[in-house]
Amino acid sequence: MEDYGLVSLIIPVYNVEKYLKQCIDSVLAQTYQNIEIILVDDGSTDSSGDICDQYEKTDDCIKVIHQKNAGLSEARNHGMDSVTGDYVYFLDSDDWIQEETLFSLMQRIHETNVDIVFFDSKSFEDSDKGYQIPQRYIRKHDYPTNNGLTVFEQMQANKEFHSAVQLMLFRKSFLDKSNIRFYPGILYEDMLFTFEALTKAEKVAQFKEAFYQRRYRS
Repeated sequence: MEDYGLVSLIIPVYNVEKYLKQCIDSVLAQTYQNIEIILVDDGSTDSSGDICDQYEKTDDCIKVIHQKNAGLSEARNHGMDSVTGDYVYFLDSDDWIQEETLFSLMQRIHETNVDIVFFDSKSFEDSDKGYQIPQRYIRKHDYPTNNGLTVFEQMQANKEFHSAVQLMLFRKSFLDKSNIRFYPGILYEDMLFTFEALTKAEKVAQFKEAFYQRRYRS
């Protein structure tokens, strides 16, 4: 399999002992293996921090950061400070990704030479309903490769803009050049980050596949 560069996956962790192993295992099972996994334990009070430490001992690609509870934005920013890869991907610790996700996205970003590749998600409920819930994160329209603002406007017109940062793979040099960070202490922090990224990106591309598996829970 061709090597397109190192992907740094930032996974904020907070009290997800029930789901964390599935999340990490889905990354370790990726067909694309040039990865580093940055687990940011945001002051968990359950066994999540211990689970992170156990994984760090078993695989050299995993590094763990423990911090006092500061919220999702600070956890992601702290993870970004530790990135050594060429590409950055944000994954939530109670969700998981299909095994071909990273290879498909890396191939796409390499072929199109874009700042961002965006894709879709399947949603499932942490109950007997499973995937039998409304699927709001699957886009019906195709979006040709273009500058980010144009694509954002097209998605808005089609009511298919999703602010979830987990549905994007970023070129690290783009994030550095644009100086994009998560704003601390707010809810829906993805909305600001994703909007800023799209409006600053010179070129973005779509991969029309629901790689991300998004869990809804109480």
